[in-house]
Amino acid sequence: DALLWPLVDALEEVLKPKVVVVRQDAPGRRRERAVVQKEVLRGQYHGPTELRENGVTFAVDLLNGQKTGWYFDHRDHRARLAALAPQVPRVLDLYSYVGGFGVTLAHYGAEEVVCVDSSEAALELCERAAAMNSVGSRVRTVRADVLEFLGATVGPPQGRGGFEDDQSTEDQEEEVSRVAGPDVGSEFDLVIVDPPNLGSDRTHAPKAIRFYERLVHSAARRCAKGGLLFVASCTHHVGEPELAGAVARALRWPGCEREARVVSCGTQAA
Repeated sequence: DALLWPLVDALEEVLKPKVVVVRQDAPGRRRERAVVQKEVLRGQYHGPTELRENGVTFAVDLLNGQKTGWYFDHRDHRARLAALAPQVPRVLDLYSYVGGFGVTLAHYGAEEVVCVDSSEAALELCERAAAMNSVGSRVRTVRADVLEFLGATVGPPQGRGGFEDDQSTEDQEEEVSRVAGPDVGSEFDLVIVDPPNLGSDRTHAPKAIRFYERLVHSAARRCAKGGLLFVASCTHHVGEPELAGAVARALRWPGCEREARVVSCGTQAA
């Protein structure tokens, strides 16, 4: 905070931006009892802001969106999946936010993309991005909690994951229609799982790993035979070994039992 204004002055001197937006609303600031705020320090901000990545245009909200409004660290992952788009015509993008993965894949050839997120504002920007890239007819958004969506569309896992096992078939069918529409029973060639941070404290790690297991188990059941499952973690104390272990265990849970192999591993883009 002590360097805020010197940094702003330096930005103005070197880059001369029309608008300077400051986000001081990270969860860690509350733990440190620092001021939590977000504001426009210079100019007037009228969002959303358009940006281009990997040849695709997106709309983001720098002031009210998640973190900076855009997850630049997934740039290389989106490019890698985009190269596979012709091979994965049906894509399910879970925790899609503004459609970074889903719209990119549609732009590069995926025929049917379903983006699921709990934020109405994020999905509106996702739909806007799809329209800007002329793929609106191939991108569908579903506003829902991801685990509720997966529970409704694949049914409760057998004895694991915390879903209720006494829901009738008719009740399940009604829930499917309510949460995700009439055609959600289809499988997908690529399922993307990119949940938010599940806690920055080390004590949160065991609970986070259990959540990843439950989530991956449900998501894998939406993968078509020979399909791809992309799983990401931004939880600080869940590294690659812990995430890989959670995925391996989840694929052995009853009701899933999938044979799988690791195709690629990646980290944050530079």
